[in-house]
Amino acid sequence: MNISIQLDEQHVKKIHYLEQQLNMQLESLIQKGIDVLYEQQQHKSSKAFQILQETGFIGCMEGDGNLSENYKNEIYLDDKL
Repeated sequence: MNISIQLDEQHVKKIHYLEQQLNMQLESLIQKGIDVLYEQQQHKSSKAFQILQETGFIGCMEGDGNLSENYKNEIYLDDKL
C-alpha cells in the first residue's frame, strides 16, 4: 500500500529522531507504530471481556428499580428458554 501524508515540522523531527535512535527506516517505524497501537487496542478490549467473564457478568438493562418484583413483566423469557 502506498500512503502519502503531510506532517508538521514537529512530527518530521520526531521521525528523524526515531530513525536515528532506533536505526530503522520510515516504513519500519510506521509498521511498528501500527503494531503497538493495535496491541494496545486488543489488550483493552480483551481485558474488558476478561473482567466480565471473571466476574460472571451476564448482562444489564434499564428498568424502574423494581425488577426483582416485576421481572416477568419486563423480561420475555419464552423465546430464551
